[in-house]
Amino acid sequence: MLKLTLAQAARQAGFEPTALPPELRPGAWLQAQGVDLEALVEEELAQMDLQVWQGGSLPNGLPAPAEAVPGAAYWIATPSGTAIFQYGTSPYTPQTPGLMPGELTPENAEAAMQAHARALAEEAVRQRLSEAYLAHLAEALL
Repeated sequence: MLKLTLAQAARQAGFEPTALPPELRPGAWLQAQGVDLEALVEEELAQMDLQVWQGGSLPNGLPAPAEAVPGAAYWIATPSGTAIFQYGTSPYTPQTPGLMPGELTPENAEAAMQAHARALAEEAVRQRLSEAYLAHLAEALL
């Protein structure tokens, strides 16, 4: 998956990955970097501020939407400055029998928040690695 992400980034930047010398292809670059994707994701997660919202003001001091249910909503702040307040439903909510798909409850908000944060962390790592790979290609080829 990560090789594909890097190949797509290269293609979007005007490099054809299959035409690159073998040592500059995404897989070779990843291997040379010794990338431990799980460790990078865990580092990104450790930098996030996340909590199940229990009521009151949001971390930015603003009031929560009136529809938000304490315990059934969460917020995530990422190192890049993105702040998310999720309430009502979440695409990261685990399947829960008897509930509308995606419905946040006090029982599943923690799991949904963790899955959402992990998806954000994985995307941030993919983006960072893509930028590093493109910088390497530019240096090597231009």
